This record gives sequence, C-alpha cells and structure tokens, in this order.
Amino acid sequence: MSRKQTENKFMLEVLKVYQTLPSLWKVKSEEYHNRQRKIEDYQVLLKKYKEYFPEATLEELKKKLNTLRTGFRTELRKINRSAKSGAGLDDLYESQAWFMSAMMFLVDQETPAQSRTSLPMPQMVQSDVGEEQVVLQVKRNLDLDPNSRM
Repeated sequence: MSRKQTENKFMLEVLKVYQTLPSLWKVKSEEYHNRQRKIEDYQVLLKKYKEYFPEATLEELKKKLNTLRTGFRTELRKINRSAKSGAGLDDLYESQAWFMSAMMFLVDQETPAQSRTSLPMPQMVQSDVGEEQVVLQVKRNLDLDPNSRM
C-alpha cells in the first residue's frame, strides 16, 4: 500500500471520530456554539490525528478538515448539477474522491440556506393595468424615480 493510500485510510478513521463530535461540524446544534466543548472536542480529534502525524498542530488539523470539506462541497456540487441537468442515469456524475462516502454525514450542513432579500416586495397590482403601471408600482416600492426607464 502506498504512503498516500495509507494516509487516506488513516484520514477515514479521523473522519469517523470527527463525525462523533457534532460540536465541530453541526452548525444547528447547541454544542456547536459551546466554545469550551469545541476546544475539548478538537483536542480529542487532534489526539487521533497525531497518531499518524505526531508533530501536527491544531491549526494544521483545522486546515486539513477545511480542505476536505471544500473538496466535499465541490464534489457534491458536481453531483447535484449532474442530477439537475436532466442527464440520464448512465450520465450522472459519480465522484471518485476517496473521502465522499465518509463525509456524507455533512450533506445537510452543506445545503445553503434559503436566500432572503431586504428589498421591499412589490404590491400586487390588478390584472387590468398595463405592464407600464406594474413597472411604475415596482419603482415606487423601491423608492426609484418612477419617471426613469428601467
């Protein structure tokens, strides 16, 4: 087994430990917002990480986790785009990344929140008014000059 394969196999073990420590990754949990708990859990994870990388620091561990999560998001995005493109089952993107299955517990953490606007919503206009009236109403709602062209 090559050094890289051995390292990847070890990192899968690290990811299993990481999964058991939701204070480090589960944003919506109370534990995630508990600083002391996070410090303790990072020490648990760092102890595991040092089994293979004895000189590792917490910063290096965090950087490694960030790199893996970024790769996971990238692969997940490719999978989702492939599914949305209308591709057939044979054409769907299948990730070959060694860490994907081990990181699937993060899927719901990587789903972006619904975006919201701070702009006022246009008021409903009756259907018998023309398009120009609707544009004027939207401009008024946005405090734009109703005489200017969009």
